[in-house]
Amino acid sequence: MRVGVAADQSGLVLKDSVLDWLREQKHLTVDYGAHPDCPADDFLHHALAMAWAVSRGTVERGILFSESGIGGAIVANKIRGVRAGFTHDPESLRHATAYNHMNVFSLWSAGLELGGAIDLLRVFLSCPYVDDAATRRRLARIAALVNRFSFA
Repeated sequence: MRVGVAADQSGLVLKDSVLDWLREQKHLTVDYGAHPDCPADDFLHHALAMAWAVSRGTVERGILFSESGIGGAIVANKIRGVRAGFTHDPESLRHATAYNHMNVFSLWSAGLELGGAIDLLRVFLSCPYVDDAATRRRLARIAALVNRFSFA
């Protein structure tokens, strides 16, 4: 799977460790930043670049690390075609990915260690999207809202 990853400065160490793990798992990765040599980086730019890549299909899924985990999801959800979420619970993550086709997962870098992140990412990256009538109907309704109120 092609996976895009972005982080704020607080998520750099976790992001780099997860990138190593993703490559070990044979995923193709794109690092959208931040980078340690640029501490004044604005997370907004990195989150948007990764979200655009998901929206355009350059990457299939995206992972965001931010201090709270919430900021990344807020930013990513501004882009049409992105369905970003945040959770610490594997079952809600599985449900959101399967039935809402969540394609960007935002994680809390301030309180999450590598093992916990990997446990959640295994769920996110291995979970197939459900393609039944109810899910298609829900996704069509979401798309209609996004088309009306978001930018491309």
